[in-house]
Amino acid sequence: MFLSFSSSVSPIYLTSRHPSTDIAGANAAGWSSVLVRTGVYDRADGPPTHSPTYEAENVEAAVQWAIDREAKRAA
Repeated sequence: MFLSFSSSVSPIYLTSRHPSTDIAGANAAGWSSVLVRTGVYDRADGPPTHSPTYEAENVEAAVQWAIDREAKRAA
């Protein structure tokens, strides 16, 4: 079961290395999902089982992407 949030709640970002579970859940909840390429997912195996909003090389790059995205929205 997923919780519903009003539009006044700040955007939610989920950063994970598990496309088949965490990314799938974030997508189902309507959250932005960031697949970090430092864990379970290996590009050599083909595309992720669930498409993230964004793919990042590491957690730092994921956080920077989210910050930049929110800065653009605020501009």
